[in-house]
Amino acid sequence: MKKLTYLGFDSNQNPLILTNIFPEMNLEILVFSFCGIKTLEEDVFKNLQKLRILLLEGNNLTVIPGTLKYLPNLYQIELGHNLISEIEKNVFLPNPKLSVIVLNNNPKLKFIGDCSFCGLPVLEWVRLSSCHQLSYIHENAFGVISTGKAPNFELFAINECNISVLSENLLDWKNMETLDIGGNPFACNCSMAWLFVDLLSDSSIYDKKIKRRYQGHKYILGCFPPLDTAHKHFFKPLNISEILEPCKNIYSSKAPFWWIFIIAFGFISTIGIYVYHRQLNSIAPNSS
Repeated sequence: MKKLTYLGFDSNQNPLILTNIFPEMNLEILVFSFCGIKTLEEDVFKNLQKLRILLLEGNNLTVIPGTLKYLPNLYQIELGHNLISEIEKNVFLPNPKLSVIVLNNNPKLKFIGDCSFCGLPVLEWVRLSSCHQLSYIHENAFGVISTGKAPNFELFAINECNISVLSENLLDWKNMETLDIGGNPFACNCSMAWLFVDLLSDSSIYDKKIKRRYQGHKYILGCFPPLDTAHKHFFKPLNISEILEPCKNIYSSKAPFWWIFIIAFGFISTIGIYVYHRQLNSIAPNSS
């Protein structure tokens, strides 16, 4: 058994999984796909220290299994097509080698909170596609704000979700290889200007990163103006140019921080000098 490196239980309905069911072994790949699993005992993978790939898609799990804490060498975890409704804060901290996370098609997942994916320095691939109720991703979900460092992503996929706003601070978007973000009701205002203003430019950075099947429709957001009551129908969808043109001025007029500092310092200094001279003038008559 110690020489076994792959073990698969595909489509076995409700397999028996008990605490310490796996003896100490060199297993690297474990598959429990479409097995109807609802829960995993806390210590079930305790002896699988060398496990690198764990496939648990197509089950009835409602949370990220706590037993992952025993898998320090885990490289890939697949939890798609489950019933996961929450990703706990720092749940993946015991898995610093984790590079691939698949959570697509979790219909009960509504939000991703602060530090849900923190502590993963080599994370490269995250798929959250077709989580149709997913509407919010905390800007520090990957720990970029708290640590000042962003993982070097190859793929970030949230296509066919319910996301309206993606924070510019969430990830290092400019150095990402592929963005799969189609099929979301993105906000038609300046909150998404960091992305859409770039798409309007002739030297767009993100145009080449967005998944190809969406590029032909990148200028249509599906936003509608008020109902045309006179003609009993909606106007045609507004395009990015019409909606976000004002945002271009906002972004282009942003002053660098050091200029703001200099202006503020000069203003405060001027007030200080003025107050100082007023005090001198008020003292001078009394001294005479």
